[in-house]
Amino acid sequence: MYELYVKWCEEKKLAPQNKWLYYHIFNFEFNLGFHAPKKDLCNVCTEYNTKKDEQILNEDLNEKYNEHIKAKLEAREEKKQDIEACKNDPSTALLCFDMQSVLFQHVHKHRFQYLTIKKVRCL
Repeated sequence: MYELYVKWCEEKKLAPQNKWLYYHIFNFEFNLGFHAPKKDLCNVCTEYNTKKDEQILNEDLNEKYNEHIKAKLEAREEKKQDIEACKNDPSTALLCFDMQSVLFQHVHKHRFQYLTIKKVRCL
């Protein structure tokens, strides 16, 4: 993001601050941070992989998993289309959040049931 800030400063003909100051302000004054996201698996994928490893897959789980993967691919394609639409229309912004890794509603049978938000569009 620092590189984007420098590019923005160049476009506005401003002198960018050094990288240390940029990160200090971003992390402490705005209370935001940078990290590499974890690669969590959802309950459907975890159950499928566990039963596949144990070689006890059944037809229902296999069908449920295939539908899940199909929905995941459709969501990714929709996200791509939304990103392209935002690139073509400067009055549109696209915000994507992975709320599954942040919020949960309650614990049920030792599993978290997560609140899922696919996308938020701001016009």
